[in-house]
Amino acid sequence: MLFKESNLMNGKIKIVLVSPLPPPEAGIANWTAAILHEVKTRNDVEIVHVDTKLQWRSITDFSLYKRLLGGSLQAIRDTLRVYHAINTSKPHLIHLCTSGSMASPKDILILIFARILGVRSIINYHMGRLPMIIAGSTWEWKMIRIAMKQADMVLLLDQKSEDAVKKALPNVSVKRIPNPINMKMVEEVLSKGKKKNVREEPYRIVYVGHVLPTKGVCELVKACLPIEEFQIELDLVGAIENDFRRELEGLAAQRMERKWLRVHGNKERQEAMGFTRDSDLFVLPSYTEGFPNVILEAMALGKPILATRIGAIPEMLGENTDEPCGLLVSPQSINELRDAILYLFKHPEIARTYGDRARKKVMGVYSMERVIEQYVSLWHSLAIQ
Repeated sequence: MLFKESNLMNGKIKIVLVSPLPPPEAGIANWTAAILHEVKTRNDVEIVHVDTKLQWRSITDFSLYKRLLGGSLQAIRDTLRVYHAINTSKPHLIHLCTSGSMASPKDILILIFARILGVRSIINYHMGRLPMIIAGSTWEWKMIRIAMKQADMVLLLDQKSEDAVKKALPNVSVKRIPNPINMKMVEEVLSKGKKKNVREEPYRIVYVGHVLPTKGVCELVKACLPIEEFQIELDLVGAIENDFRRELEGLAAQRMERKWLRVHGNKERQEAMGFTRDSDLFVLPSYTEGFPNVILEAMALGKPILATRIGAIPEMLGENTDEPCGLLVSPQSINELRDAILYLFKHPEIARTYGDRARKKVMGVYSMERVIEQYVSLWHSLAIQ
């Protein structure tokens, strides 16, 4: 091993973390910020961070030529920066975060460099599409499979993904660690809000995340349109392209001159969490997710949650347990969304129970203090092999 002389002095390990940082606020980026913040308080881990956030397009711009040209240029740039970080810092291992798809060729190249340089590696998939990708045996799975075989450890977020990868690649080392939540930040957000003693109309529904068609926001707007039993307001918080904003506002204009729909654009994380705190219902109707941080935040804030049955969300909300923490519906189902919204507004005691259970589960399972120990244990076990 080229860097074998970089042994564990005083039990401290050095890691090159390859992952994006905000802005914009997003799942992997928020995870990165939380991990970096927590590691600063420890004396057993040192992280050298390589920021891989998008440089060539906005995260909501999916123009093919920008993805191909800009993505290729960024892939070369990121790979060279990782190579430089390994050469200069001589780490014990690299921890590479990815969402797969068109980033897979870059992932493979980085992992090959790590192997050549004798550095152990973790590839951490932050997505919930793996079972579907594996079942489809697409080009994406072929690329992901190559990347997984290059890594010393494949790290996943949910049980379904873990089961699918273990079945498809029985000789690959696989581990599952959930995303954490910083409860200190949650308590700070809660302290700035005004607690409601009674539910008052209008009822506020909040969505937080990138405002994209694949996040199910069109279905959410359409589900709200025919609701007449309650006066509602819908807040959409997150990065959005102007064309899509106009499309949503056009849909909303069919009711109350669209004044009930408020599109706020991208917000800093604590401000976005403030919208969730002040809501009566948090909704995430995505077509696909991994282990969404916004669900963790809504749980920690004690909110009733309505989401689609995808990725790790059923696991997070305890769908098949005696104490579920929210309601789940099928992706792209306008009718199921509408019926679930009405059910929770008509049964406030059930909604309140979901919120209470969600907060209790977060504190017991997903707190940063609990999850960071799992990461540190994994890093140490790989570093000493």
